[in-house]
Amino acid sequence: MTQATAAGVASSNAFGPADPADLFHGYGHDGNVIRIDDDRLPDREGPGHRHTLETLERLARRMTFLPNKIYRQRHCVYKSDENVNIPAGYTYLAQLVAHDLVAHVAPVPDPDQVGVPEARNFRTQRLFLETIYGGGPLIEPGPYAVPGEGMQQRTRLRLGRVAIPEQGRDPGPWSETLVGTDHPARDIPRTRCPFVTEPVRPGLTDAMVADPRNDDHLIISQLTALFHELHNIVLDRTAPSGPVAAGDRDGLAYRHFIDTRRIVALVYRRIVVHDLLRRLLDKEVFSGLETALMGLSVGQPSHPLFGVAPDTRRVPVEFSHAVFRFAHSMIRPDYVLNDQQAATGRRPRILELLDRSSGRSARLTPIAVDWLIDWKYFFETDDNVRPNLSRRIGPDVGAGTMATSISLFGEDAGSRHGIYYRDLVRGVGTGLRSVESLIANLPAGDKVRSNLLLLPDVRRQEIKEWLDATGYEIFAGADEIDAVAKNPPLYLFTLFEAARDKCGERLGTLGSTIVAGVMLSALRPLYPVLEGSAAVTGAAGRVFDGDVPQTMPELIAFVEQDRVRRGEPSV
Repeated sequence: MTQATAAGVASSNAFGPADPADLFHGYGHDGNVIRIDDDRLPDREGPGHRHTLETLERLARRMTFLPNKIYRQRHCVYKSDENVNIPAGYTYLAQLVAHDLVAHVAPVPDPDQVGVPEARNFRTQRLFLETIYGGGPLIEPGPYAVPGEGMQQRTRLRLGRVAIPEQGRDPGPWSETLVGTDHPARDIPRTRCPFVTEPVRPGLTDAMVADPRNDDHLIISQLTALFHELHNIVLDRTAPSGPVAAGDRDGLAYRHFIDTRRIVALVYRRIVVHDLLRRLLDKEVFSGLETALMGLSVGQPSHPLFGVAPDTRRVPVEFSHAVFRFAHSMIRPDYVLNDQQAATGRRPRILELLDRSSGRSARLTPIAVDWLIDWKYFFETDDNVRPNLSRRIGPDVGAGTMATSISLFGEDAGSRHGIYYRDLVRGVGTGLRSVESLIANLPAGDKVRSNLLLLPDVRRQEIKEWLDATGYEIFAGADEIDAVAKNPPLYLFTLFEAARDKCGERLGTLGSTIVAGVMLSALRPLYPVLEGSAAVTGAAGRVFDGDVPQTMPELIAFVEQDRVRRGEPSV
């Protein structure tokens, strides 16, 4: 926990408790940023606090410009915008993982608003697919199907029928006739529930999922539906045989549900480690993570990564408010979704994907059959199809919708400048360690692998060159550029390190270390009852015929094979 914070509110830091001198203090003339929960309005309106926010706004603007040609020619990250190491689907798998690690109901911090409490993480069992299962059918029944045959206990996750094609559809009011009854259930469950004075609107206005963030856009909702489908397949394949006494049915059904959830969670965790993190992390850091997990398997936690996130109850603010937001820079402006759209050359833009959500544009739900995701365009599942690739990780994000929209991301302080400014602002006054403090906590053997980490003067000079490489007068002056170069926001440095040290293909050493440490801390509590349980691993082996998936392509192939068995089309 941080010590001696401005308002006495504790937060969880990477590498353990941080002293005030170790924190990011912004760029104010008084050398201090007012905490988001501080009610000292005169200080909040002071020149130091305003100056920091103005600097971050200019920094976000700098991120929308490409450097000049000479600068680009000197750095490998600019050779291609596409990241061949990370197909686009992993961008959204990382988003699902983020939802599974952190859940809170606090608003996005508004530096100009008084009395906003510090965000609390309500996720109780991290990396156990709480984002899919919620509190379970007894506590949160909405995502679960009502059982038949006299049973009371819900065990299946709901799926929704898709709609007839949008292309050529009569643009009249929505009706039940739009639902394609001959199409498979491939959407997340949605319903229309006007209440008392609410008017009946076109579309399905309410998504019945455990985590409403999983209906943020088309890709994340389709990924959620994939895990709903996987759960139901595993549930069917592990169904007990033979008659069950009426009095025991609900108890046995609930135990069957729990066993199914453990198998699905085991597969998901294997994919997170062996597919997602293997692609995202610096190779040396990933090797350390594998060593640490081997130690967990024999009850010997003895790796330095265990020290990155020592507070097992909470995720470090450096992870949640800065480092793991790197994936925003990987988002493409448009995507190919399926064969039908590929054949016509259509590439829906990110705004169109965001619109296909019950919360945003209910009239476009349920998802139409010609908008369903064919996962071969997002993961490497078909040797004959080149999937959409993510953008390289880096600070030059461009001036597209994500950077400039004033309406996509909620009514908060960041929305008027786009998501990247919002990501920078999240690190203001929330008790993050400074980049210098974080580097100081890295093992010496890690720092020597990067001049950005080993040599402070090199780090400052390289950041300064990037800040000043556009040819435009963006910043207030040389002093402001020097201040940012000396004390960069952690979010910016995470992107910058990935671009300079890894050509934007994966995270750099510092970013990778923080991500690996948090993931290890999240995996640790349930490791004995999942990966370390012979009952769970044995049951998973039987479900998957001895070949338990550990990559997204393997998981998708398994689901598609089951669709064939059920006589359903893949898309």
